[in-house]
Amino acid sequence: MAHTSSSRMTDSSPKFDPIELARRESDDASLSYCRLFPHEVEARLYAAHLLETRGDPEAALEETAQACLLDGAGADALQQYGRRLLKSGDFTRAEVLFAASLERDPDAFDALVGLSSLLYHRGEYGPARAALERGVGGHPLLGGAASDPDTPGILRVLGYENSAFHIIRYPDGSYASAVHGGHFSPDHLIDLGAWRCSILNILGGNTLGLTLPADTGIVLNTISDPDRERGALLDLALLLDRNPNLPVINDPRQVLQTTRDRNAARLGAIPGLQIAKTERLRWRDGDPAEAVREVFGLGFVLPIILRKTGSQTGDDTVLARSEADMERYFEAGDGAEHYAIQFHDMQRADGLFHKARVFFIDGQMYPVANLHHDGWSVHSGDRYSVMANREWTQQAERAFIADPETALGAPACMVLKRIAEIVDLDYFGIDFTLCEDGSVFVFEANASMRHNFDHAAAFPYTRPNLDRISEAFRVMVSDRTAHR
Repeated sequence: MAHTSSSRMTDSSPKFDPIELARRESDDASLSYCRLFPHEVEARLYAAHLLETRGDPEAALEETAQACLLDGAGADALQQYGRRLLKSGDFTRAEVLFAASLERDPDAFDALVGLSSLLYHRGEYGPARAALERGVGGHPLLGGAASDPDTPGILRVLGYENSAFHIIRYPDGSYASAVHGGHFSPDHLIDLGAWRCSILNILGGNTLGLTLPADTGIVLNTISDPDRERGALLDLALLLDRNPNLPVINDPRQVLQTTRDRNAARLGAIPGLQIAKTERLRWRDGDPAEAVREVFGLGFVLPIILRKTGSQTGDDTVLARSEADMERYFEAGDGAEHYAIQFHDMQRADGLFHKARVFFIDGQMYPVANLHHDGWSVHSGDRYSVMANREWTQQAERAFIADPETALGAPACMVLKRIAEIVDLDYFGIDFTLCEDGSVFVFEANASMRHNFDHAAAFPYTRPNLDRISEAFRVMVSDRTAHR
């Protein structure tokens, strides 16, 4: 890509000065200062950043385009332009810009991430993985900055053993590259932009012998799925062994214990708790009838839930009501490891199914949702098919959010708190329902549960509680860094 400018600065022309920029007391003043230097790449790029943060993505895109036309525009300007093109939905031109950036700098991280997500989006999984490994493998540590240099440093941990970069679409219609699978998102839990946040990317032993930044205040381990990211969790555990004084949110060795089969074994002994029999199957191909025989040999009876390990969304989950259903599932051959889970029919007398969710943050329980649906697999998005039209279900959720001890009863809350003691994570969730005998039936307990405001507009009574959850997480991080 050619770079030209309509005019040139002379040696006597004033130069863009980041120190002078920092003296500006407002974004408007900073933008005005950047406008004084239309022929400097750095000034244009910072102006684009300011425009983007104030909510004007079109102007930010144009500003970045102009920066790329200037002499001196390098790989960073090109990858920023590519990122903003991707954000706008112009995937074709974004890929061209990422490729141009990589011609100038083969290790340009954002370009590799963007390219990987675009390749994955169109089904080119091998090249997408190769781009990911080039980017992540060569950049185990990515630094961050904050407006206040005294802000404590957060080291956010990501693992890539079996995770990938996907393109996600936000409610406002914009797009972004993001890690998909194996992690919980901190986006609505804490404003990482207010902290000095660095990223630790773990892949294939790239952290062996790594020295962490001296100003790291806390390690935020967002890896949540031990089936998908077991290797990354083990590498993180070894890294933390070499840094024993660093506080960590979600100890990786505790996360490793939260597989579905491990939870079924260790939580099932809690008085007042029920959990489905769960076994791990290692099967990829061959005669599906052999896999079916193994499941029955392990003591399961129809109907049986079958799902891939490392999946949290339910998209790969099948409720097999016959041997033929089981054979069809295994014939797909998608994944080497699977879970067999004994199905329990939890349909209530009113014909609906129920699922409640609580989070535990720093040892305290926070109600999240109380859902009703007419299908056995209940998710938050199912609110609109039943709950939107049945006021009593919303009243039940209001009561649960306002006072879970009363809504659930003291014995059930004691069971949930006992689960928290065993799981021993700083942040995780429990999905469950109450049985007719008052016992707690646990569907799952792990850190892979997403905190979000997706349905707060349609169900506004949930927003204050969701805000409390975000505040609890922020306070936990603040307290841990303050007491270090």
